[in-house]
Amino acid sequence: MMKPKTLITVIAIGITILVVLLFGCSDKPIISDKNSYSLLGSEPLDPNVVKNYPQSLPIYPNIPSAIDNSNILPVIGNQGNLGSCTGWAYGYYMRSSLAKRNWGVDLIDPHNICSPAFLYKMGLKEAGKSMGQGLNPKIVQDTLVKWGSNSLYVTPYSDSDTNFNMNLIDNNIFRIDSYKTIDSLNKNDMKAELTVGNVINVSLFLYTDFTQYTGGVYKGNGTWWLDGLKIQSHAMCVVGFDDSKNAYKVVNSWGPTWGENGFIWIDYNTFESMCNVAFISYDYSKSKPEPAGDKPFEDIRCQINEAYQYKAANGWHILYFDVEFNQPVYLKEIEIDTSDKKELSQSNDMWFRRGIIYCYRDDNKEFPGGQYMLRLNNTTFYGVANSMEIQATINGSVNDIQASELQNIYGMNRKAIKQ
Repeated sequence: MMKPKTLITVIAIGITILVVLLFGCSDKPIISDKNSYSLLGSEPLDPNVVKNYPQSLPIYPNIPSAIDNSNILPVIGNQGNLGSCTGWAYGYYMRSSLAKRNWGVDLIDPHNICSPAFLYKMGLKEAGKSMGQGLNPKIVQDTLVKWGSNSLYVTPYSDSDTNFNMNLIDNNIFRIDSYKTIDSLNKNDMKAELTVGNVINVSLFLYTDFTQYTGGVYKGNGTWWLDGLKIQSHAMCVVGFDDSKNAYKVVNSWGPTWGENGFIWIDYNTFESMCNVAFISYDYSKSKPEPAGDKPFEDIRCQINEAYQYKAANGWHILYFDVEFNQPVYLKEIEIDTSDKKELSQSNDMWFRRGIIYCYRDDNKEFPGGQYMLRLNNTTFYGVANSMEIQATINGSVNDIQASELQNIYGMNRKAIKQ
């Protein structure tokens, strides 16, 4: 019969091997087995500000009755006693899911997993905050465009030893190209994004019974969890939906023993009352890039990869511009000079490298064919203001494009541009 000490040693060795296989070698604790639920870490955004950000307008595919994208997530993690939920939701889960979906990488390998530690600490640096404080979700998205995040192999996570490795070793691998908000009150928009394989970053206001969830469909007790006069908010990711449950599937960062193996099903209507902001992030690289190290940025350049108009099912005529910079820029405003000499303008207020710029007409009329000039008012990585102009030719006849062919178009701007 095995002696107790021998048995404990064998178990300890087995656990050590498992941790090394999952997260690489480290002499620091990776994930705490404890939670301090009061350390949530997401700062709510003003809805009046959020409505001015570019918003996703997904093309509706044939939406099924249920979708579950949890198969493109790494193993359930635990933020422990640190208010780092934004790093977990937007980095560890969302950015790693993009790596799995777009690059086909193995998320058992910590080289392929986005480090929540690096993203959280870099976000704090961008926001001018100290360790332990919460973060504005938009700052975290901007941080992903500007800096990305190291891999979990390079920067393991610890909630007790917060001296994370902040060297810019392979952070560019986990950058995103751009992001947009999504209308969380529109179930079809939410379901469409999930149907085409996206994971949706969210910040949710919490009810007082949220931490006690153990399974089933959560509807909340109707009493907001207050911190003084402020409602507590928490960053998570929506990974699926099920109409038979009338609920979204959401992944949390409180470990696999919380909820249903780390997940929670939130009733559609309850989710809509809880959601402060929802984001979709975009990455256009088809394979895992090589680390850039300390390579300096070249002179700023910009191009239009595609430009055309088409008629949506709802009758709108939509102009489509796939715009790409060679480096991240803070894109403040977009101005468009049309072929009939009309000027359109739209605020952006986001960091951006590549993405879709849209404008539309909802009066059932086409945009005139001819030359269009895009004026992109931006600030470079080094604080230099620019106003770049690029031309595109738009065909006056509408392209006959089916929704099924547009499922891979990453993002649309819902806001009408005033003429």
